Amino acid sequence: MKVVGILKLFYFTHFMSVGVFFPFLNLYLKQIGLGGSHIGIITAGGLFLATLGQPVWGVITDIFAKRKKVLQFNLFLSLILVIILSWRKDFFTIFILLLLFRFIRSPLMRIIDTMTLTSPDIAYGRVRLWGSVGFGSASILAGKLLQETSLYNFFYFFVLLGTFCLLISFFLPSDKKRRKITQMTKNKLVALVKNRTFSIFLLFSFLVGLPISMNSAFFSIYLSELGAKEGLVGLSWAVASFSNIIVFFYSDNLLKRFGLVKPLFLGAFLFGIRWLLYAFISNPFVILAIQAMHGVSFALFYSSGVSFVSQITPSELQVTGQGIFGAFFTFGLSGIAGSLLGGIMLDTLGTSAMYAVGGTISLLAAFLFLWSVKAKNK
Repeated sequence: MKVVGILKLFYFTHFMSVGVFFPFLNLYLKQIGLGGSHIGIITAGGLFLATLGQPVWGVITDIFAKRKKVLQFNLFLSLILVIILSWRKDFFTIFILLLLFRFIRSPLMRIIDTMTLTSPDIAYGRVRLWGSVGFGSASILAGKLLQETSLYNFFYFFVLLGTFCLLISFFLPSDKKRRKITQMTKNKLVALVKNRTFSIFLLFSFLVGLPISMNSAFFSIYLSELGAKEGLVGLSWAVASFSNIIVFFYSDNLLKRFGLVKPLFLGAFLFGIRWLLYAFISNPFVILAIQAMHGVSFALFYSSGVSFVSQITPSELQVTGQGIFGAFFTFGLSGIAGSLLGGIMLDTLGTSAMYAVGGTISLLAAFLFLWSVKAKNK
């Protein structure tokens, strides 16, 4: 099978494992007796480790040119951690295990995105869309099966799919030779961190990521409070994931035509509208329809974001650059702040207020980003 086929299969299987795990994890934690604040602390703590892990793993991977081996090592360890997690129900042990899990999983998407973006003659969006297909398929199937059996079974689904993902990884492109740590590489890393345009983009990503993280952490709980069963929860996540497919398919053409700034602004703006709609709608079936907005908002924002990082980052620091982006976006700092803030608001003000605040943040971030870009151009 060609490299592009292996990459598509990896995205599909990896996101299937994500689709059977994360949409139901916090729902499971609530079922075993943990409150919104505890769930927020667990999520934020794990994302704190992911924030540290992404640039650290990125530097290690770039310097030693061990993308494939780091990927395989971390896939294997994450399977072991989930198996142990399935045996525990006390807050402290779950907290520690999920901290380690997040740290170990943190470089996976950065590595596979870099492999795809740096492979010749491969359109990123048309490969990445298979992740959305995998996530959506898994969410529907898992939601239906868990509703008819037991929520606990999502552990088994994850281990099965994670094992298959590990096997596929052996067919990914081979590692390059180890690079020497040169002064030039260090200077390029310092220059990247000090780059003003990059800093503005990171701040923008952080602000947009805040409400995305609130939604990721508490959307399943929100639907459950509205009376939705596991099947509808899974279907809701699937609608959001499937809606990515068309936008990802055409994303490379859209970015060539419109550049990076307009898609980034539009993605953030539509996120803001989506969160505000959630704040004022209490019918889970209407929310199911609004989930389709995810396709335009996330696919546009994310494909533009990783493309921006790939363009601005030196070739020998590609995973590092993506790791820094991940550390500021929903996989890192904004995930921490969003989970904590969302957990507090869930317990004190309710989910409607949480989404209203999130929508306001997204819209402000979108217009501030557009203003900052215009100001810089002048």
